[in-house]
Amino acid sequence: MKKYVITTVLFSIVALITGSLIAKANLEVPESEASDAIEAIVSFESSKFLNSMNLDNKIVSIDEKTNSFSKEKFYTVETKTSMLKVDSTTHSVTSYLVKQVNCNFKKSSSKEDAKRMILSKYEELGLPEEYDLVYLEEFDDYCWEADFQKKYDNVYNMYEAVKIFFVPETEEIISLNKFNEEYKETKDEIITAEIAKEIAKTVLDSNKKISDTKLTIIKGNSY
Repeated sequence: MKKYVITTVLFSIVALITGSLIAKANLEVPESEASDAIEAIVSFESSKFLNSMNLDNKIVSIDEKTNSFSKEKFYTVETKTSMLKVDSTTHSVTSYLVKQVNCNFKKSSSKEDAKRMILSKYEELGLPEEYDLVYLEEFDDYCWEADFQKKYDNVYNMYEAVKIFFVPETEEIISLNKFNEEYKETKDEIITAEIAKEIAKTVLDSNKKISDTKLTIIKGNSY
């Protein structure tokens, strides 16, 4: 019989109530038991995330899926009011989306109100404290967008980030996405702003004035 080695988490009765971690262990189990164990972990992590947002954590379904491009596996978790995406390796929630947005409110929040609300909620959710708020603007007539990114020297990595859409008036998180691709230093030469401008002039209309340059991290094509 084919067996699988899985890393699982052992809980006491108190741990299941409080969410405290007791121990980790590697267990060799049959395929059917491994599937059940992994589903239990995915369910637990999803419920813990939903509880942190004070939302209904009753799970309707859990499905394993594969990214058609990267071929990486992940889990989709559905409740009556939301959809979650869970990483198949870390079993952490990487994406959250509400099924229906409550639009029955009078828009009244200023940018400062929105900033206070999202910074407080970000901390409540235990999201990476080393990320900085780099973008905060109204997205549409109902919600705002906030982007948090990790900084390397003076450059922010958009691929190591948290993007949140939210409603300040109701303190509702509409969607949340985590990106976790670390920046890895290369031996490639980093060009200066002056050189970047000269390169740009060779490919742009020479009559157009370049007003600004910005150093950023961009991922190369994977093919």
